[in-house]
Amino acid sequence: MVSDPTNGQVVTTYSGPAGTINNDIIMVGDRNGDGVGDLALFGFNESDNKPRLFIRDGLNAGIAISNYTWPANWKDVELLQLDDLNNDGVGELAIMGFHVDHGRPNIIVKDGATPTNNLPNVSWPNIWDNVSIHRVSDATNDGVDDVAIFGQRSASGINQFFIKDGVSRGKVTIYNWGNNWNAQNILLLDDISSDGVGDLAITGVRKDDGRAQMILRGGDSKTTRLGNIGWPGVLQASGFMQVKDRDGDGLADVAAWGVRSDNQRFQIVAKSTSSKLSVKTNGWPALWDTVTILDLDDHSGDGEPDFALLGDSKATGMAELSVIDSATNKPLSIYQWETSVSQSSLMELDDINGDGIKELGMFSSVNGQGTLVIKDGLDPTVTLKTMSQDALWY
Repeated sequence: MVSDPTNGQVVTTYSGPAGTINNDIIMVGDRNGDGVGDLALFGFNESDNKPRLFIRDGLNAGIAISNYTWPANWKDVELLQLDDLNNDGVGELAIMGFHVDHGRPNIIVKDGATPTNNLPNVSWPNIWDNVSIHRVSDATNDGVDDVAIFGQRSASGINQFFIKDGVSRGKVTIYNWGNNWNAQNILLLDDISSDGVGDLAITGVRKDDGRAQMILRGGDSKTTRLGNIGWPGVLQASGFMQVKDRDGDGLADVAAWGVRSDNQRFQIVAKSTSSKLSVKTNGWPALWDTVTILDLDDHSGDGEPDFALLGDSKATGMAELSVIDSATNKPLSIYQWETSVSQSSLMELDDINGDGIKELGMFSSVNGQGTLVIKDGLDPTVTLKTMSQDALWY
């Protein structure tokens, strides 16, 4: 169901077929050449568990563009949108997942213009643990993004990032890191080396001294080393992320966030990807549970991006958002919604009241009712719009 946030009116309603479970709504770009992005329902057939995708026209919900179905012999399945591989002007559609019998990571590709046309798949051997599959920047200069997996070799524990060409499906390169971290992951970055290719980093907590660390590499070549970034051991890192430029060099920066072991406060420390120095540190008291730290646009009116903590208040149990003013490093007034974080999702919405600041909306689904409460991006005491509808999908 699509609603206009300025007046709360329902614009149109999209419906998928019955018998599809675990559904997600996904934007799939313009599929019929009318200049408007289209919408799709991705889910699994209730009777045989086959992944299915139903694409509907972005202008007219009553027009079905195409339907896709994949075999049911994959687990941990996600939809993956790819570049145009067969030069018909339409990006391809794929699922990524692991074979139910032998566990091999695979990307199962279908023609973005013709659902019955199967394109060559991409696969890797089942020799890694904790595998994740990714779409990455074009490292071969053929105009098509590549694909990769990240994981730890089962035999040795070393971390590897194995990239395959998006067109030929052949090996491009393998990045190697030692077995030096716990909770390791791959972080895909914007182009911070100014070579036109997105870069990457391994993140984790060092096994020897417990420090959070990030090892930066160039996306164009595994031999391009962009430096290491570390955080003090007192910061027990829960997450790593790319953040908006905080030091004015025009490049995205990175951050680690978590709980300080000395005072139990939540903290985020952002570091420059160019100088590797700290460029912003913000902290919050231990007043919330189920905490996530977010990198938001400007909500303090100074034109600079802000960090915020989202969590459930220990005092009330309600979802709260505490935004830090980037200019003063002091917390602004707290946003509060009558729901919990586990039942909700926060979103930044385009400015609807003309003050030039994005609004903040919280969508929740409780007791069969879906509700979106939009608050002023500058003033948490002002609720701009509340939209509710029976929650027909779960």
